[in-house]
Amino acid sequence: MCPAVDDSLGHAIFSLTTAGPAPINVTGVCETTYSGVPWRLCYPNGTWSSTQSACEGAARAPRRNHSANVKADRRTHVAIPT
Repeated sequence: MCPAVDDSLGHAIFSLTTAGPAPINVTGVCETTYSGVPWRLCYPNGTWSSTQSACEGAARAPRRNHSANVKADRRTHVAIPT
């Protein structure tokens, strides 16, 4: 048996899988907000290969802080003498 595993580096989750006499290609599911078709091999001795075709995406949406953007904008403006 290959144990259930949550691969934080590949952002993929793999279910408990019954090993066979030859390696088995197992498709995992991507963590929330990630997408792709991750897969691993489940070897006859009950171990996993590394995740292939890791999931891609952002763990969380970027923060929108209007006041920080305004401050940054003010710092980048240069007064031009007339």
